[in-house]
Amino acid sequence: MHIRPKYLKIFGIVAASLFSLLLVAGVIAYNKREALLKAGIERAVAKAKRDYNLNLKIGNASFAGLKTINLENISVVPENRDSLLYIEKFRVGIKLLPLIFGDIKLAEVKTSNIWIHLIKRDSIRNYDFLFKRKSEDTTTTKRRVNLGELANNLLNQMLYKIPDDMDVKHLEIKFINDTSSFSLFTPTATIVDGQVKSTINVNGKESVWHVDGEVHPSDKQLKLKLFAEGKKVELPYIEKKY
Repeated sequence: MHIRPKYLKIFGIVAASLFSLLLVAGVIAYNKREALLKAGIERAVAKAKRDYNLNLKIGNASFAGLKTINLENISVVPENRDSLLYIEKFRVGIKLLPLIFGDIKLAEVKTSNIWIHLIKRDSIRNYDFLFKRKSEDTTTTKRRVNLGELANNLLNQMLYKIPDDMDVKHLEIKFINDTSSFSLFTPTATIVDGQVKSTINVNGKESVWHVDGEVHPSDKQLKLKLFAEGKKVELPYIEKKY
């Protein structure tokens, strides 16, 4: 198939123009990225307060290059409740190519010194917002739900949020109610070249769990196993309560 030179010239001009526009847009976005980050954080803080009555605070936020964000001293405190979450350091990298098509895929996550405290005192819980119902749709139009499509979308969203590389250090999740409590502590949790490794200490070292397996988000593959040292995987707290 022979293409006339004039068409090649037109194609070249169009391609060069589009490249120039993308380059200019990229330069503008790069120079404005700190302002965009600040505006995004302000929207997130306002939404947390408006929709869930949560006080979200971020001590410091900055870019490291074009696609990586560093956050420090993140806290979430429900209004008139006990503190829910604290993260000392959080680093997240985003893949640029999927972002162009509107998909957010994580390249890396590195975080350290995180605690999540789920507390119930009398009938007051600091995680009540999790059970807040969205206002029901009052329209009479009924939509048919394709369960296969819904499951596929949920699976994709879950896999997209799994980073290619992960390094989590010192993560504590503690459940506290009026009469009892238990905790899960993870010294390290990593994903390196698709290999998942993690150790979880239950109630100090009452039981030691391990997570091992493989994850390949781009290929939609996930294979994990959970096992305990010298015993079955169990939570005495749950067995006692129920």
